[in-house]
Amino acid sequence: MTRTTSTRWADLEATGAAHSGPVGTGTGSLMRQRAAVDFGVRWLDRNRTTEDA
Repeated sequence: MTRTTSTRWADLEATGAAHSGPVGTGTGSLMRQRAAVDFGVRWLDRNRTTEDA
Protein backbone atom coordinates (compact mmCIF):
# COMPACT_ATOMS: atom_id res chain seq x y z
CA MET A 1 0.00 0.00 0.00
CA THR A 2 1.13 3.52 -0.64
CA ARG A 3 1.33 5.99 2.21
CA THR A 4 -1.86 7.67 0.98
CA THR A 5 -3.74 4.38 0.82
CA SER A 6 -2.53 3.27 4.25
CA THR A 7 -3.49 6.67 5.68
CA ARG A 8 -7.01 6.29 4.30
CA TRP A 9 -7.16 2.76 5.73
CA ALA A 10 -6.12 4.13 9.14
CA ASP A 11 -8.90 6.72 8.85
CA LEU A 12 -11.44 3.98 8.16
CA GLU A 13 -10.14 1.85 11.05
CA ALA A 14 -10.36 4.89 13.34
CA THR A 15 -14.13 4.99 12.76
CA GLY A 16 -14.37 1.50 14.28
CA ALA A 17 -15.83 0.16 11.03
CA ALA A 18 -12.76 -1.93 10.07
CA HIS A 19 -10.47 -4.27 11.95
CA SER A 20 -7.16 -5.90 10.99
CA GLY A 21 -5.59 -8.98 12.48
CA PRO A 22 -3.39 -11.96 11.76
CA VAL A 23 -4.61 -14.62 9.36
CA GLY A 24 -2.12 -17.40 8.76
CA THR A 25 1.16 -15.71 7.88
CA GLY A 26 -0.50 -12.51 6.66
CA THR A 27 -2.88 -9.82 7.80
CA GLY A 28 -6.61 -9.88 7.15
CA SER A 29 -9.15 -7.08 7.28
CA LEU A 30 -12.82 -7.23 8.20
CA MET A 31 -15.35 -4.49 7.63
CA ARG A 32 -19.00 -4.04 6.91
CA GLN A 33 -19.28 -3.12 3.25
CA ARG A 34 -21.95 -0.48 3.85
CA ALA A 35 -19.65 1.30 6.34
CA ALA A 36 -16.72 1.12 3.89
CA VAL A 37 -18.79 2.53 1.01
CA ASP A 38 -20.28 5.29 3.18
CA PHE A 39 -16.77 6.20 4.36
CA GLY A 40 -15.52 6.29 0.76
CA VAL A 41 -18.38 8.53 -0.36
CA ARG A 42 -17.71 10.98 2.49
CA TRP A 43 -13.96 10.88 1.80
CA LEU A 44 -14.48 11.62 -1.89
CA ASP A 45 -16.87 14.48 -1.11
CA ARG A 46 -14.17 16.07 1.09
CA ASN A 47 -11.10 15.34 -1.02
CA ARG A 48 -12.03 15.16 -4.71
CA THR A 49 -11.34 18.23 -6.79
CA THR A 50 -13.34 19.36 -9.83
CA GLU A 51 -10.54 18.13 -12.11
CA ASP A 52 -10.87 14.62 -10.64
CA ALA A 53 -14.59 14.32 -11.36
